[in-house]
Amino acid sequence: MTESFEIINCPVCGSEKQDLYLKTFDRFDRDRKDKFEIVQCSNCQFIFLNPRPTLESLDRHYAVEGYDPFISADEKQSLRDKFYLALRKFNLSVKHRKIKKFKSTPGKILDIGCATGEFLAYYKQYYWQCTGVEVDAGARDLAREKNIKVFSSVHEIPDQEKFDVITLWHVLEHVHDLNKSIEKIKKMMNKDGVLVIAVPNILSCDSQKYGKNWVALDTPRHLYHYTVETIQRLFSKYHMNLVRKDTLMLDILYNNLLSKQLAKTSFFPFIRILFLSLFKTYILSSKYSSTLVYYFKKEENHE
Repeated sequence: MTESFEIINCPVCGSEKQDLYLKTFDRFDRDRKDKFEIVQCSNCQFIFLNPRPTLESLDRHYAVEGYDPFISADEKQSLRDKFYLALRKFNLSVKHRKIKKFKSTPGKILDIGCATGEFLAYYKQYYWQCTGVEVDAGARDLAREKNIKVFSSVHEIPDQEKFDVITLWHVLEHVHDLNKSIEKIKKMMNKDGVLVIAVPNILSCDSQKYGKNWVALDTPRHLYHYTVETIQRLFSKYHMNLVRKDTLMLDILYNNLLSKQLAKTSFFPFIRILFLSLFKTYILSSKYSSTLVYYFKKEENHE
């Protein structure tokens, strides 16, 4: 199938003016040619892939062996897969504790980009009503085997459905129809509901050190690269306020390790960058974290 690309205006402010941020490669492409351009909006500084594959062309970039989010605990795994699954399992309890600060009693939760359903299966044991969205048919089937209701798109969910918690764990950077999806997500939030979004931080310490070899660039699957300022600017268009942000420590380890492999960095420079990432994040400021978790709520009188 011939790959098709499209050129877009800035998804945040609509500006046509952009500057080249960097050129990079698909980490699953053996020849690693720098054929993808990441640009920065000249008006609002939002960073995004442009040109980008059309929606119809994107599927081929997810159908690659070893793509992490679709790895299931029920399948045969490599050593790297086992490492990823161990980190993901530990992260389930970390995410649960973070969300309990907003919603401590069971309610309704929607996980957008639920992959094979491990996060929602974890929540089911705490008596939550769990719903997922997953575009990949194979991952969706594995999630449904865990007795989870899963849709293929947020737009399939009935408008009358409301949720206390909506999560997007490393998903918002993938969403092709970004603004339309945010509109739908807001409609599905209860009045006092919380929206939890984890995304890579393009201004993180490890991003700045590894440059085009930073694994979380993940072109062309990652269409957008957020900062604290640009994600707030995006959600303010929908009258949603940032009420909290924090980090996921294991993402720092994981992203540094995979970036080391892409950059073919030796052991001691890797340890130095990892230590620097952890020090800057937890001693200086969370703005240096490899991943940032954002918590949004709707403004009063804006449903």
